[in-house]
Amino acid sequence: MLQIPEQQHGSSEEKQCDSESSASEVGATLSDQLTQCEEQPERSIIPYPAPLPKFTETVERVLMSGNKSKVMRIHNDIVKEAMMFYANSIPSETARTKISIANIGRSMIECYPVLAVSDHSQPWSHFNDKLSQLIPQIGL
Repeated sequence: MLQIPEQQHGSSEEKQCDSESSASEVGATLSDQLTQCEEQPERSIIPYPAPLPKFTETVERVLMSGNKSKVMRIHNDIVKEAMMFYANSIPSETARTKISIANIGRSMIECYPVLAVSDHSQPWSHFNDKLSQLIPQIGL
């Protein structure tokens, strides 16, 4: 059995998160140490079926009309309103974001088939692409 000498016990991670160590020892203030130690919880994947946004009256009316040309005229507004609804729920980790966007798009198209675009790999791919383009604007 391998024995490790006493001075090698503990990791540098433990030292960084030890709030009792002096700031001068680690070259940072206590607030910097605490900031490093705090883990940001990752948002969960938005499930399928995704909760649907409550659209403005105008957008909802056009979506329910089933009129494709009217929907396409306000498509950017639809996507923006959807993003405002999901912005605080979309995870920042790339793989989780992709799954969440796919679940949102599929749910939206199933509820509002007029949003489907048939010349894409999936009927919801166009919506997903447009939604994904707004992600940098929300800071993920």
